[in-house]
Amino acid sequence: MRTTRADTARIRPATLPVIALLVGLSGCAHRPATQVAPPPQLADCQTRLLAADDQAASGDQGDAARRRVDGFPHYRQNRLLASWRDETLDAHQWASLSAALLNLGNEARAIEAARQGLQPDPALTKCAARLRDADLQSPPRRAALLARLGVADDYSQGQRLAGGYWLARPFLKAGIAGFHATMAKRFSATSGNAGQLTRYRPEPAPEAAAATNAWRIDPLGLPQLDDAQWQALARHHAPHWWVETATDDDRPVAPDRNADGALVTKPRAVVYWHPTLTRWGDQVLPGLVYTLWFPARTASGAFDPYAGTLDGIVWRVVLDNDGQPLAYDSIHPCGCYHYAYPAQALTPQPQDNPGQERVLIPQSVDGSEPLALRVSAGDHQLLRVMPATSVVSDAEQTYALRPYRELEVGTLFDDDGLIRGTERGERWWLWPSGVISPGAMRQWGRHATAFIGRAHFDDPRHLERLFIPPDRP
Repeated sequence: MRTTRADTARIRPATLPVIALLVGLSGCAHRPATQVAPPPQLADCQTRLLAADDQAASGDQGDAARRRVDGFPHYRQNRLLASWRDETLDAHQWASLSAALLNLGNEARAIEAARQGLQPDPALTKCAARLRDADLQSPPRRAALLARLGVADDYSQGQRLAGGYWLARPFLKAGIAGFHATMAKRFSATSGNAGQLTRYRPEPAPEAAAATNAWRIDPLGLPQLDDAQWQALARHHAPHWWVETATDDDRPVAPDRNADGALVTKPRAVVYWHPTLTRWGDQVLPGLVYTLWFPARTASGAFDPYAGTLDGIVWRVVLDNDGQPLAYDSIHPCGCYHYAYPAQALTPQPQDNPGQERVLIPQSVDGSEPLALRVSAGDHQLLRVMPATSVVSDAEQTYALRPYRELEVGTLFDDDGLIRGTERGERWWLWPSGVISPGAMRQWGRHATAFIGRAHFDDPRHLERLFIPPDRP
């Protein structure tokens, strides 16, 4: 049974009518009720694309990261592309936006086909391109498309209502403040490691191209880098992982599922990466995301509600227009423990909204040289970011950089973006926050990062929530 269904089943029947009303009202804001009819000659194309969507959804094999656009099955969206919903676009910008939406659609169909053991259907790709051409020629279709852009957040208003969110919030706030104080002390500590210190460094790539610090910008402002350029940047900015190793739970793994669908972890020093884009004032900046997995979070005692199968760290770097690190931030793959690390002279935002959880900024870093991330044993907290040249370890090993897509094309994630089998006991008291299955590991694009208020790791303006951009005082 999927976590979301189990959680829903715990809602008392008396609350269901109110929850349904709230969810319905929320849904109306994002998803218009009527479909957009295609040009008559393309009706069959739209029908075939809708059928492919339905087939993936019926088998729990949909891609949760690339969201559907109601009435426009040839497209998929994410929070970045949806952020242009309320902006006025000229013809060139429309072409860029629709091309990006189409590319996400093609990616999603390829992922969903792979999850079903199929090859991508070239006919669907051609159909999608023809529908996009029709959009570019039709102002009414473009207006309808803009109205349908918008990615729903990863919070359940029903959970918050049934769980008494407003009553629970002071207790959540006190717990988070205490944890931040503890982590600030752990960051300032100079020792206290458990077990052997093992450094994992990226393996050298033969004949690797040099990382670029120049790229073309399209009319929408999106950086245009080809696969080779992205890969060169990924290698250049890949961190060293300096891991306290007390048990096998502290050794990197590749997560997967066996033929029976059971979650398995294969001992393997591998880090999964993918590109990302961030809006910073009137710029769109490139970035890279790295995910390291561990087989489990070790229980600290007989009762540890945070322990469980699979754990990890997600590390992101945002580059400026010169290709230099502007800022870093990190979470665990559950969306928990969001910390930020400025790499340039950035002015912090006040973070004084009592209705929004603060993000811990434990240190600034120098991104001019490779970095090492100190990771604790057991709970895999990020404890320190240091120059890789200053790290002394008991053992060293290289790791492979692999595309994050390798995780997405399999059956690791369900169609809600969760990794079933990684549920945590903490979900029973963090449930009022509205986060679906708090503590469970999840797919990129589905990381809610706050238990108080609402925040997402893939928010295209995430950096502006923490630091003041130069053109937005």
